[in-house]
Amino acid sequence: MFCKVFCNVTSKVFSKMLAQISTKATSSLLGACLLIASFCGSVHADITVSTTIRPLYFIALAIVGEQGEVTALIDSKSSPHHFNLTPSDRLELLRSDLVVWVGPELESQLSNSFSKIAASDRIITTVALPGLISHKIGSEGQIDGHIWLDTGNAVLIATEIALQAKRLDPENSEYFENNLKQFQSSLDRATDKIKPLFNTSNAKAFAVYHNAFQYFEKQFGLSHQLELVTDPEIAPTIAQIIQTRKEVAAIKPLCLFGESDANPELIRTLLSDYRRAGVSHSNSSPANSIREVTIDLLGNGIAESPLAYIDLITHVADEFSSCLNIDTANATNNR
Repeated sequence: MFCKVFCNVTSKVFSKMLAQISTKATSSLLGACLLIASFCGSVHADITVSTTIRPLYFIALAIVGEQGEVTALIDSKSSPHHFNLTPSDRLELLRSDLVVWVGPELESQLSNSFSKIAASDRIITTVALPGLISHKIGSEGQIDGHIWLDTGNAVLIATEIALQAKRLDPENSEYFENNLKQFQSSLDRATDKIKPLFNTSNAKAFAVYHNAFQYFEKQFGLSHQLELVTDPEIAPTIAQIIQTRKEVAAIKPLCLFGESDANPELIRTLLSDYRRAGVSHSNSSPANSIREVTIDLLGNGIAESPLAYIDLITHVADEFSSCLNIDTANATNNR
């Protein structure tokens, strides 16, 4: 008991110290932290799992449950694409038994840090898991990092986390295995109830701010007709803006789906005279209007629970089905 208290207190103290000292001093202190983290790792019976984004946090939470500690490094105010580790984040990784991230395709700033801090046998790079469904994005054909939006991938990630959890804590193997079966069963039920919502989806033209939803779309038979921007990090040229306006006018999409960090000024510019109906789901929208829907892909507004991933994927389904008026049924209660 004393050792566990010591490790908890020491971790908090070092986190505060690391946040306040200079960069040069940080590298020296990390050496001491590594020794303490190694000792504390042997003291705690429960496993500690650090994830990068909340969807991975939700999946890990469902598997580890009460037999470990699961944290998410990237908060709602940070972008996975530009996130950099703080000194306290580095300490968190040092004391973690398992680190779960998507990969450089999403958390592009973390590759170098992860290779230096965590041993390879403690890292799950989910985008590299065998059997993972992957889709390409962009002109260079790189893998789209939004892999969690396919429920099959979520099960694959959960299976790998369960496997590693059983390796790290064999005494609780049965507990982790039961949690995995429960997660998969709950997700199968949710998926089966989402599928009928999109039987007539292709008859409804819709646009996306950028191609962030293709894993969800392809799994459930959806297909957007227009992307406003190819790369949200790069401003479109005048020629591209003119071309996009022409395509919007020709396609007349019913809905525009985007993420919370979509640029509202750019959207106004690209839609031009095509009227914006906001997020209203009224059936009385004018012909030349588009309903803008913001989807919480990272689950920043989803409450933490073993069913949080189920809540996330049904949130995405609800937003698509409500705007497209495919079915008045709401998927929220399909758990």
